[in-house]
Amino acid sequence: MLVTTKLDTFLNRAAAIIVVWVSVFSQLVTILYHYLSLEYTSLVVSLRQITHSGLLGVNGDGFGYPLKLAQASN
Repeated sequence: MLVTTKLDTFLNRAAAIIVVWVSVFSQLVTILYHYLSLEYTSLVVSLRQITHSGLLGVNGDGFGYPLKLAQASN
């Protein structure tokens, strides 16, 4: 016959709480990792766009991205 004591009940609840917190924390770490990797990727893509066809211009004349945006909005 199984006898459940107060200590057993406390340990079971404590273990359940620890499992829940570990899973929540691991999900937060995963979300943060994906967010930061996406931010880094978008930063690299933006820098590549600026340097290849942006502020340096297509022909290297210095008239690039801001001029293109101004022309596109007109």
